[in-house]
Amino acid sequence: MKISKFLLGPELCWLVLYLSAIAVAKSNVKPNYSFDKVIENSWLYLPVIGLLFFALYWIPGVEKKWFLIRIWLSGLILGHLVLEKLASAYSEQGPGIGTAYLLGIGMQVLALIVGSIAVALFGHS
Repeated sequence: MKISKFLLGPELCWLVLYLSAIAVAKSNVKPNYSFDKVIENSWLYLPVIGLLFFALYWIPGVEKKWFLIRIWLSGLILGHLVLEKLASAYSEQGPGIGTAYLLGIGMQVLALIVGSIAVALFGHS
């Protein structure tokens, strides 16, 4: 089995997002905390980006046998890591950023459910 079938997948996409979150966390420093607004809104845009990863299902050459399990595991584990890294870089640590993290995880689960339904309805292999 070719490794290239597994190379382009949700894990690689989430890994790129995680590395981006590390870069944002390192760049969000005093005096202006230039990425605070991006971090505050991560609860919304990360699940939307995660939902877009379901489009990988329709790319020719992507292994579809374990696709949903891969996207769920990577979405939950790496989605948590991305949100956690961004939340830890927020300048005003407090209950507000914790709520954004919890909302982000909840929205991620919702995005995974919606994407799974879309693959079940429209993904003919």
